[in-house]
Formats: sequence, structure tokens, C-alpha cells
Amino acid sequence: LVRYVLDSTTRPTSSTGLASILPDELKNVMKTATKYSYKVSTVVSTSDYVSIFSEKEVFGTITRGPTSESNYQVQYEYYASGNSVLHYTMDNEPAYCWTRTIWYGDGNDSFIIIDKNGRVNGYSAAKSMGVSPIIFI
Repeated sequence: LVRYVLDSTTRPTSSTGLASILPDELKNVMKTATKYSYKVSTVVSTSDYVSIFSEKEVFGTITRGPTSESNYQVQYEYYASGNSVLHYTMDNEPAYCWTRTIWYGDGNDSFIIIDKNGRVNGYSAAKSMGVSPIIFI
């Protein structure tokens, strides 16, 4: 499931399936946004109602992912303003959180995460970690 959510090579070009489980009140105001991710040797775009962050959208730079992805992304103003990059569990504990950025450090099934201390790291998609969705309205 994690690889499906994170890797644009294994999911449809739109996340309408995930958006379909949201309340009608929210779906009625949602808009698509074009998101860019690295795939094999090129950057691809997808139109999504719901997505997850890339490394650059959170940190403003790419340190462990493919740098070619960086040309198509900007840091979200929320993070550029100095807000915390930490994500939390329902129990208000810091959590590991996937990004959609590929990590080359551990083979083809690895992606960048934001760790519990707000640092960039990479893990195999076989690991169970959280996602923090972005909903576009």
C-alpha cells in the first residue's frame, strides 16, 4: 500500500479513489493540483485532489532525493515561514511520516521520510509509517 501511495509509477494519474472516501462537503470544494515526482529517469506529473508532501515542499531543498525533481517544486509557505516540519500521531506524539520523494540509499522501493526529530531520512517502503495528506481546496 505504501508503494502505491508514494510511487506515481504504481498508481493512477489521479487520486480520485482516495478522495472518494471523504465527506461530500469537502469533495464539493476540492480542486486538483499538479504534483511532480521523480520516476526512473525523469520527472512526471500527476493531477491529484489529495497528495503527500515531497522533500522539497517541506524542507525547501533536496538533500537525499533526486535533485531533478527540485526544478518543479517549491516549498510550501507554511514551512518556509518557520513552522515545524514534525507530524504527529493521534496521541500527539511525533511520528515518522512518508514523503513522495524517492530515496536511492536502499534500492528501488525506498522513499524519503520525515523522522520523529524533523530530519530527512530514507526507508524501504516495506516499513509501516504515517502519511500526512494534502487536500487541495
